[in-house]
Amino acid sequence: AKRIVTTSPILSHKKLASLLANKLFLSEEFDLSYHINEELETAIKSLGNRVIASVKKGTTLIHLREGLPTKKRLVINALLATGYIHQQLVSLGLRSDANIIVSTGSARDTHSIACLISFGATAVFPWLAFQSILHLTKKGEIRGSPTENCAKYRKGINKGILKIISKIGIST
Repeated sequence: AKRIVTTSPILSHKKLASLLANKLFLSEEFDLSYHINEELETAIKSLGNRVIASVKKGTTLIHLREGLPTKKRLVINALLATGYIHQQLVSLGLRSDANIIVSTGSARDTHSIACLISFGATAVFPWLAFQSILHLTKKGEIRGSPTENCAKYRKGINKGILKIISKIGIST
């Protein structure tokens, strides 16, 4: 079977780019923004329909991209969108045919990322956290190289996720 193995569900920018550029698996990006005149429920259902149609056509890597809101566009929260899409794919028997990769600014800590994974994300790219680390390193508020500091962040998040996973079924 063709498959991709990663060492962590937390992706760096480089790993995200190489994953989406892989020619063996079809990928499609879905923007989580919607027009301010549209209702949130309508926007989520529309997103779900587009993702389902894409998976039915053979797309195996679904990339949900959460950006920043603008004057004319709002953003569906990544956790809400991930959970909705995961449940829709499960109800149609399509969940095992696709992976959900979430690029988000709203998840920056272990808890938020663990929630995304538990709601159905296969992998998470916390772009705002990485941008913040790069900015603080450039300003000299964090010592070390930008690459080193981002790697330390990923390592810390990975350890936190492993701690959360180890408690599943042991404590409430």
